[in-house]
Amino acid sequence: MTIAPTLSRAPTRGTLLRWIAWFGIANAALYGLVGLRYLFAFGMPGSGMATVYVALAFIGQFALLGFLPLMLLLGPIALLLPRKPLLMGIGVPVAAAGLTIVALDTNVFAEYRYHMSALTAQIFESSTWILTGIIFCVALLFQALLAGNVWQRVASSRGSKGIWLAVVLVLCWCGGQGIHIWADATAYVPVLSFTRYLPVYFPIKAKRRMSQLG
Repeated sequence: MTIAPTLSRAPTRGTLLRWIAWFGIANAALYGLVGLRYLFAFGMPGSGMATVYVALAFIGQFALLGFLPLMLLLGPIALLLPRKPLLMGIGVPVAAAGLTIVALDTNVFAEYRYHMSALTAQIFESSTWILTGIIFCVALLFQALLAGNVWQRVASSRGSKGIWLAVVLVLCWCGGQGIHIWADATAYVPVLSFTRYLPVYFPIKAKRRMSQLG
């Protein structure tokens, strides 16, 4: 008597969303590791308040850069077309492109003290584009391995640790924004001087509101 092979169950939408979230958090850590060069370029903060702000702003910003684009892009796809190969086929190149951009931006900022833009990309030499292609290929391979590893962990785990981690990251982002709001209203330079060191960083300003509150 022959027994038909057991078909593997398709992953649920909840599992796919959890994979997107953890893949985004893993990339946030990876982007932050590459982005340590921004901290080296900034040097030692000028005060204790600035030190706290630098830590919170750095963690919050890279958590946002790693998590938000993947969730906004892949989240709707996971709900409408819950297919693991489709999500990985889109998510891996997107994450690899993000890692490549962060790596290039750190090099540009370390040398010229400004971040990449469409204008700077237009004046890249051919050697820079070749280097970009190499970095992207290496990042693509690494992201594929990372995506598979994250999937294995998500598929075999049913814990709720991710919720607490998400809460901590949100608190870091809110704490950094809160300190910047106060520093912007009081022109506290040790905090404000760090703003330009983070890529795509647009902190909240509330001078008028703080003035109304005295």
